[in-house]
Amino acid sequence: VSGHFEFAAGAAAAELLLAIHAEGLAGCCLGLAQKERAAELCGVDPERYEPLYLLAMGYPLQEARVTEDSGTCRYTMDENGNLIVPKRARKDILLEPVQKES
Repeated sequence: VSGHFEFAAGAAAAELLLAIHAEGLAGCCLGLAQKERAAELCGVDPERYEPLYLLAMGYPLQEARVTEDSGTCRYTMDENGNLIVPKRARKDILLEPVQKES
C-alpha cells in the first residue's frame, strides 16, 4: 500500500490504544527512530515490513488527570502521586466556522 500507509498505521495504533484502555490498561504509542533495529528486536523481516510504532501497555502505577492549561505545559504531581496533565481549553484551539458571504 503506497501513499497513506502512515495514516492507516496511526489509525490502527489509536484503535489498539482505545482497546487497551477499555480493558483497564494504560498504553503509549512511541514513534520509531531506529526502524531496522526495532524490526530486528521484534523478529520482523525489515525487507518485508516497516515498523512505524511501538505500543507499550501495562497496568498504570499512577492515575493521570487532565486539567485546563495553567499557562504551562509542564506535567506535575498532586499530593497523592498522580500525574497532572495541563491541556489547552477546547475554545482556545477550535476555529470558528467561516461564514459565507451572501
